[in-house]
Amino acid sequence: MADLGDTLGFRADLYDKPKELGGVLTNATTVTLTITKPDGTNVGSVTVTNPPAVTGKYVYDHISLITDPSGRWTGTWLFTLASGKTSSYIETFDLGATLITLDEAVAHLNAGDVLVQADDLEQLQWLCIAATDAIERDLARALVKRTVVERCNGGGSYIRLDQNPVISITTVVESGVTLAATEYVLDSPILLRGTETYARCWVPGRMNVVITYVAGFNNPPAIARKVALNAVQRMWQESQQSPHPMIDELGESAVTIATGLLTPVELAAYNSLKPIPVA
Repeated sequence: MADLGDTLGFRADLYDKPKELGGVLTNATTVTLTITKPDGTNVGSVTVTNPPAVTGKYVYDHISLITDPSGRWTGTWLFTLASGKTSSYIETFDLGATLITLDEAVAHLNAGDVLVQADDLEQLQWLCIAATDAIERDLARALVKRTVVERCNGGGSYIRLDQNPVISITTVVESGVTLAATEYVLDSPILLRGTETYARCWVPGRMNVVITYVAGFNNPPAIARKVALNAVQRMWQESQQSPHPMIDELGESAVTIATGLLTPVELAAYNSLKPIPVA
């Protein structure tokens, strides 16, 4: 488990035959590592040192960006041995920007002297991601700052962006042409074509407008963070009672229970974050 911006340590040990059958570490003739992001795109320019510093022990450190997508990152190793045979290995990392930090979750559970094992801390950080996702789904809006790439249909006078609030627009590409910042106006979550004094329509087409933007809050509302802490506490308690918790299901019920613990004033503040329905 890691946060966006952390270094992902991809590691693979290569044996000449299965270790349980007496295999020993060996170097490959060729080695490739393909790192796939949650959005399906691959990280470019991945060069793994071969031969490695220690025979058979391959390492590659990738520094993620805070603007990278949250979710599961996959590293696929492919080795070619001197015999001509190939061997592959897949490892994963779950990355996510969260409403609350791992340290905040531990403090909320009052478990600083108890939660010290790596497995427990990894599970707790996963619950922070699950709680963040559940709250964002409940509120139907982005809370944690992220970069979004959205493909939209042209032809209308405006485009409603899916993630709200929109902090800034990075680029707008209309039918293959990158627009200048003076050619559109943001009225979050609406993106208008033209200027503040001259309106025009987007060029007609299907999925011909590609908008890259930053959504969420620079400082997420405190009440949402409090609900996240309550939800993590509920999910942690549930996970200790079940050896294989269904995290997604627990996330939904945990938010319901977490909001039920709020005072009327707090609940009103939380509900005020929900977008106003648009006809």
